[in-house]
Amino acid sequence: MTINPDVNPNQLRRVYNCAGIYHDTGSTAEAAMYISSPGGQENIKTFNDMAHANNAKDWAKLLDLCTVQKDAQPEWLSPYLFCALAHLGLGEKEKAREMMDYYDKHTGAPYDSDEHCSSMAEYLHSQLP
Repeated sequence: MTINPDVNPNQLRRVYNCAGIYHDTGSTAEAAMYISSPGGQENIKTFNDMAHANNAKDWAKLLDLCTVQKDAQPEWLSPYLFCALAHLGLGEKEKAREMMDYYDKHTGAPYDSDEHCSSMAEYLHSQLP
């Protein structure tokens, strides 16, 4: 049984930003470094829908929206932030902390440099010591 299978160095990796725009990067048979055109424009609407539900404090709707997105696109980390906000709003601090732990473990520069994600993360860290 293989617990940690070898990583395929030729497999493309999808890298998202806070709003859900992504690029596929990596080496391919045709290129030492392949970078795709931006994709995920439809995620901008989803990001805005999650932001509106958060601003309206409609925690149930926000939880539905972010859960669908984190299940469909687990590499996109913003839904984890929104799910943390929803759980926090519902008084479910342990579940909010789980979302933040996942976010913190997987996040990086595309999120840290974005004011929306960094401010959400800072707020959540202040509420979930």
